[in-house]
Amino acid sequence: MIYDLRFTMCDFFRCLCPTNNFVFFFAFIISLSFAKAQNDTLPYIYAPQPSELEGATRRDKSELKVSVAGFTSTTLRESPGIVTLITREDIERMGARDLVEILRTVPGLELSIDLFPVLTVRGNAVNDGKILVTIDGHILNTLATGNTYIAQRFPATNIDRIEIIRGAGSAIYGGQAGLAVVNVYTQKFNKSQEIFLSNTTGATGNGLQRLNFEGFATAKFKNKVELSFSASQIQTKTTDRNFYNPDYNLYFENGKYSQVDAQNFNLGLKYKNLTLDFFQNNTFFSTPEHLGQKMDMKGRMFSANYIVNVAKKAVLHTKLSYNTQTPYDMTDVSWRLITVGRLNTQDVQWRGSAYIVYQPFKKLTISTGTEVFKDKSSYAQGRFTFSRSASTTVRYDNIGVFGEANLKTKFANITVGARADRYGTIPPVLVPRIAITKAFKKLHFKGLYTEAFKTPTVLNIELERPLQPIKPERFRLIEFEAGAKVGKVLQITANVYDILVKDYITRNELNVTKADIDYTNIGNISTRGLEAEAKYMNSNNTFSVQVAYSYYKIMENQALLSLVGLRQMLPGTPTHKAVMQVFIKPFKKLQINVMAMHLSNKFRGSALNSKLAQEFTDEQHINLYTQYNEIFSKSFSIGFGCYNVLDKKHWLISTKKDYISEIYIPTQGREFYLRLIYNIKS
Repeated sequence: MIYDLRFTMCDFFRCLCPTNNFVFFFAFIISLSFAKAQNDTLPYIYAPQPSELEGATRRDKSELKVSVAGFTSTTLRESPGIVTLITREDIERMGARDLVEILRTVPGLELSIDLFPVLTVRGNAVNDGKILVTIDGHILNTLATGNTYIAQRFPATNIDRIEIIRGAGSAIYGGQAGLAVVNVYTQKFNKSQEIFLSNTTGATGNGLQRLNFEGFATAKFKNKVELSFSASQIQTKTTDRNFYNPDYNLYFENGKYSQVDAQNFNLGLKYKNLTLDFFQNNTFFSTPEHLGQKMDMKGRMFSANYIVNVAKKAVLHTKLSYNTQTPYDMTDVSWRLITVGRLNTQDVQWRGSAYIVYQPFKKLTISTGTEVFKDKSSYAQGRFTFSRSASTTVRYDNIGVFGEANLKTKFANITVGARADRYGTIPPVLVPRIAITKAFKKLHFKGLYTEAFKTPTVLNIELERPLQPIKPERFRLIEFEAGAKVGKVLQITANVYDILVKDYITRNELNVTKADIDYTNIGNISTRGLEAEAKYMNSNNTFSVQVAYSYYKIMENQALLSLVGLRQMLPGTPTHKAVMQVFIKPFKKLQINVMAMHLSNKFRGSALNSKLAQEFTDEQHINLYTQYNEIFSKSFSIGFGCYNVLDKKHWLISTKKDYISEIYIPTQGREFYLRLIYNIKS
């Protein structure tokens, strides 16, 4: 059941209008925080930083802890969501080159294309605001469209851990977390002081493929000040394979026109319960479909977090953040100039949140709070104006209120929560969630009913179709998970899910030559599937095998996403995916990791060609990485890897049937790469 609270929520949100109360609200919260700041010892109920989970994580690998699925940390087996945790050790073992390479090992996550490589979740395209991606709490989704282009932009070796919800997260995170949440945490505020430097150089048969430089440093001082700094430079290509497109009789020189140049900079400061963080990313793409002309993505983000006791059993969390992005700077692209220009905005968001975690009894925890943000989007150089304001700038406000209660009993943990949001003139939404979980000594189970929403973004609203006002997307997810621990070395987990997306929002570009672009709700889409994982690790951590499998099928679909003659799958995404990783440590200083992946066949639809869907056959991929530690000294390690050992083509295909569906490219060929690592801990 999906609720529509327009008749009750409108008056409520008018009373809490963020335009009038934004400054007052946060002045009150900050003053309240510092009034209680004399108590620096926080109870265990607050959601910790990843570095604070590290000790518990390393002491008992069978009971890893996460905080992505709730307001407090829980064990992975009892978290109120279908959650995947990828640790620093996992990343080091696989020798991944960037963030997306790590995410592709997760069941249900895959790669497709929408001008640039983007993620899919459980068969669904999620690049336009249906998946929330954060780095150290900074939201990467673009303000104008909700897109999150993460392929080849973010390095792997600077990451401490990744927490993923394969499912709805709107009840906690709001209107861009409808189908998944990916929280990435970089190395910072570790218990030890550390300096880390890494260089990765890779080449294919067509020449140099990548040149990555990455590094971070963490330090602690006697006055309880902690500092962290990380930086990276990635130079690579989307693909080195040239490709002939018979539909257009065009030859795409991908090896020449698929450049990626990304820089990341992160600075963090922590003093007692106050944390300040700054993150900047600049990414420059060139694409073969635009004949090598560049698109620039730039973002600068700042956040301040403060956590404090406000009572004996209550902890207050406050956060204020500033985010500015230029996600689609394509002013030098002449082809389809007007269409591209409509996406070329400069975006600014101020966001603030505060919530209290209260534990009146040992087995009952209550969390409640509010979040407000102010969005401003502008067209550069005055080339275009927004239809609603007849100006080059548009502004929208949002307010959200949320609450959750978690009760632990002998037989089950019960989590009940809800969130209500109001964005601009869009009708208010309310989404509930219910989770029943329990972990016993050997077994665990989860039953989840969750509703979620996608708030229409700035360009969703501004480029809506005439006489068809855009509406929020609504999601309903039903999920069940069961798992077993066999001894101390084997864990098995399986889950099933049923997803309904109501009023699916998508971008239409149905004509290649006419400069039209619009957003519309196209109806309901539903998928159903299963995911399973098994991990074996021997007692001395020198050998492990991890296997993951995922499957989905379409239950309900719309014409824009339907494949001719195929009813149970979406364009661009395989229905079956299997991943196996084998880790071996034959000697104390030598480690070897092999990753093998199988993807079932996938299909491409076309809005410009009525022929049957084009089939791309099954794909098999093998990656190999080996690392020798302490080769010259305790601080120096060297790694050697081979990506795509079989030199197979992995096709990136659009998940829609419009202009973008005419773009499909093979990813890179076999790459040999060398990694040099210098690491000092104290």
